[in-house]
Amino acid sequence: MQTKKSTELLSSARLVPLSPPTSRKRVRLQWRG
Repeated sequence: MQTKKSTELLSSARLVPLSPPTSRKRVRLQWRG
């Protein structure tokens, strides 16, 4: 499970590496949800 989460985080961060802090916060909320 942890590995899958790590991969998801990497994938998301890779999709928007130059994303603003606001967008990042939004994505983080989505991950938690």
